[in-house]
Amino acid sequence: MSYEVKLSVYEGPLDLLLHLIKRLEIDIYDIPMKELTSQYVEHIETMSILQLDELGEYLVLAATLIEIKSKMLLPVHEELEEVAEEEEDPRESLVERLLRYEQYKKAALQLEASYEEERQHFAKLPTVMEAVEEEETFNVFDLVTAFQNMLKKQVKQEPKKARVGRSSVTVEEAVAHVLAKLERHDGACRFDELFETYDRSQLVMTFFAILHLMRDRQVRATQQRNFDEVYIEKR
Repeated sequence: MSYEVKLSVYEGPLDLLLHLIKRLEIDIYDIPMKELTSQYVEHIETMSILQLDELGEYLVLAATLIEIKSKMLLPVHEELEEVAEEEEDPRESLVERLLRYEQYKKAALQLEASYEEERQHFAKLPTVMEAVEEEETFNVFDLVTAFQNMLKKQVKQEPKKARVGRSSVTVEEAVAHVLAKLERHDGACRFDELFETYDRSQLVMTFFAILHLMRDRQVRATQQRNFDEVYIEKR
């Protein structure tokens, strides 16, 4: 099974880290390393199941997070407490990287916006403009989180005995299944309701089908607020 997923909005591990910081409403200058590292590691474990992009660079950052977390957990002797306070916070270099990356990303978006604005200044024959829908605010990292939560529910509900067979479901068949399920639910249903099997490969193919439909703008994912249920609905 091979299905490459690459979304241009998210370019690597620092994007994932910034996404988690925003989602968990963490102060970037006072990062709780235990919570952030745990969330990050869970996320890349799920990404490895889904085979989303190359995980090498994500694992490198995971090692960095674990190292920082370990340094912060080391006990400080009473006599050395004053010296420790004067030493550099182990999170400082990470915060600097994140802030610098965020600045570069904002600058890149501003340059892109300027380029698009300049393009409008060239004279051209009038053309019929199609209505443009709003950009999706939901992103692939949110969807991976929803898949991760669904897997946790599956583990609790999975029968003790299950017959294991080879799965031959294609993305096209999974797409048809998702659309049929949405039709039966008046065009919208909870994300986890689209997964009706305990077979891991079929679960993955259903996830890819949802991404495929989102890419083609046939469906969209919605969530009222952080940690709420995710819904998939037809456009």
